[in-house]
Amino acid sequence: ELNGKTEQQATQELNELGLKLDVTDYRESDQEKGYIIEQLDKAGNQVKKGFAVKVISSSGIASVSVPELFGMTAEEAEKELAENGLILGSVSNEDSEYQKDTVISQSQRQGKELKSGEKIDIVLSKGVKTVSVPDVRGLTQEVAKRLLESNSLRIGTISKQESDQTPGNIIAQSPEINTEVEEGTAVELVISVAPSQEAPKPEQQENQQTQPSKEEQKKKEEQLKEQQEQREEQEESREEQEEQQQEQPVPETPVPAPVPEPEPTPEPVPPVEPVPAPTE
Repeated sequence: ELNGKTEQQATQELNELGLKLDVTDYRESDQEKGYIIEQLDKAGNQVKKGFAVKVISSSGIASVSVPELFGMTAEEAEKELAENGLILGSVSNEDSEYQKDTVISQSQRQGKELKSGEKIDIVLSKGVKTVSVPDVRGLTQEVAKRLLESNSLRIGTISKQESDQTPGNIIAQSPEINTEVEEGTAVELVISVAPSQEAPKPEQQENQQTQPSKEEQKKKEEQLKEQQEQREEQEESREEQEEQQQEQPVPETPVPAPVPEPEPTPEPVPPVEPVPAPTE
């Protein structure tokens, strides 16, 4: 029996028996090149000395081309490999952005020539890993950045908006808190800025000048209240005095004696001037 022996081994064995080796053909097989894979003259037949025993030797292990397995399931990949004379090897899993349980890599590239029966290892996707968006409202941009990065997220676009919140703090975010997103997703932020101070119109300036401040208004109200209390106290005091006067008897007022009228002073008589005598 010569099957499984090398051509050299078969030649030596036949020569010892006075026979020869005749390799009639070569075929691809699972045996290395030079190994006899088929003996055409059956062992045990009676032949003459110097007879050439015909055999077929292996031309080497058949080579096959590695197929593309990307995107297939493990079952589909195993079937594809078998159809191409290959065997599925180890199967592992890794996180990726591709669909879960599909092939994302293989140990031998597509198109490579391999010996028939070799094993091909594959890696399947675990699917996209998601995280929950944390609440960064009320935080500064720097603190929010650290919090997002610790959750495998990053800061996206940043805009500013006037508000009554502390300037520099975040007042809004997108996506909203507790939203499930893919790792590496960018979170957009809105940061608070102080409202702008517009110049008052002339009418507003006049109103501001004529209208007292809250402190002045309060002080004026307190003064008015104090004045009102003083007036009320004075009014109460006056009423008490009037009541006391009504209770006391009124003393009779003595009638004054008549004052004699003074005698009239006689008017002085003017002196009589002498009349001059007539002249003859």
